[in-house]
Amino acid sequence: MRSFCEAFMAKFNDEKSEILLIETKEYRDEVVRTRKTNKTTSSRIDQFIRIVKIKESLRTLEAYISNNNKTSVQLENILEIQAKILESWSRINLLTKGKELVLKALLQSRVIYLAIANKMPKDIAQRMTCQMKFFI
Repeated sequence: MRSFCEAFMAKFNDEKSEILLIETKEYRDEVVRTRKTNKTTSSRIDQFIRIVKIKESLRTLEAYISNNNKTSVQLENILEIQAKILESWSRINLLTKGKELVLKALLQSRVIYLAIANKMPKDIAQRMTCQMKFFI
């Protein structure tokens, strides 16, 4: 990865490096314990790189990807943020087009990638739809 970054004159961000292991639980436990991905090699994963454990999340582009982790928590947080945004914008007498722009720019844009990266539970989607309908 460092060679790739150097070739494109980019800086590799060591502080944010994380690995999400997707093999069996035994393999993941072994890699966490030894910091080696292969028994035949002597190279180890650098200490600054965080290995994501079971039920921990890896944050990528505002989505949390993980092994056996509930993603509804971050979606619940987004619902709360959306409620505050809608409350503040509802005080302004917007036309329907203005309300549509608020919904697209400030609400839907927050959740699109997250909903794609992590399957959105139906109850969250229904609550989000209700928020938007009430706003309009």
